[in-house]
Amino acid sequence: MQIGNLTLGTAAFGMPYGVANPPVPVSAAEVEAILDTAWAAGVRCVDTAPAYGEAERRLGTWMQKRGHRLVVVSKLPSLASLGRAVNATDIFGCAEKSRNDLGIDRIDGYLAHQASDLCEPAVLSAMQSLQQSGDIGAFGASVYTVEEAEAMLKITGLRLLQLPVNLIDHRIIDSGILSRCRDAGVTVFARSIFLQGAFFLNPANVPQSLSSISGLFSEIEKLAAATGQSVAALAIAFVRDTPGITSSVMGVYDVLQLRDLLGGLSAPRLPAETIREIDALALAAPLEVIDPRNW
Repeated sequence: MQIGNLTLGTAAFGMPYGVANPPVPVSAAEVEAILDTAWAAGVRCVDTAPAYGEAERRLGTWMQKRGHRLVVVSKLPSLASLGRAVNATDIFGCAEKSRNDLGIDRIDGYLAHQASDLCEPAVLSAMQSLQQSGDIGAFGASVYTVEEAEAMLKITGLRLLQLPVNLIDHRIIDSGILSRCRDAGVTVFARSIFLQGAFFLNPANVPQSLSSISGLFSEIEKLAAATGQSVAALAIAFVRDTPGITSSVMGVYDVLQLRDLLGGLSAPRLPAETIREIDALALAAPLEVIDPRNW
């Protein structure tokens, strides 16, 4: 797969996404403008899922209109969301629906949206069959915790992991998982780079669920100012420079945000002293708050 530093996240293309973003999906016209700008800048990989509303169909429409082929990472819906006992035929059907919506013959990367589902023999067997048939290029999982990542690395044939890493969530970094992925030939996508947009919240608008780390948000702003860059650029550079991460999954609501991301990716490496200050901030972050599922 042709993967650069940026994998364009598309959750907001089909549903409201992020605590600091507008409560509506990105408009169809803006989706096209974002994808046009991304393609012109050399971005080729996108992350999507059936759970993201119209996102897959919008990607498919754009690829058909422009005659471009994006590298697509999509996801198998969680077994719980399917609401019944699931067999291999169901899983093949989910992949086929995504391929049809995307208008492509093969999904380049196919992740279990709920990592534990991949531990089910029927799911793993179906994933392996899809890979053997060429309907998907590689399979893996989206994880939230170190424990989930550990379990996924025991699965034969797994080649992709998507996991959370940001300025105050260093669980994956500290665990040694990234070096193990590198040794095992597993491609790593980092997500939640901006803690689902929480880093950009106005202090007066921080929800109660995040009040315990509002002080850390202020410290992040001060650190970014001291280094002469925006919070976004600081967050992007930190993840970009973390050894073992192949690509950062980041979504945008408009072309201006995309250009800011691209600028952040081209910024100089962070000084060692700045990295040490970021590490200190992460040590002060309560584990129960840095997981967005708890908000």
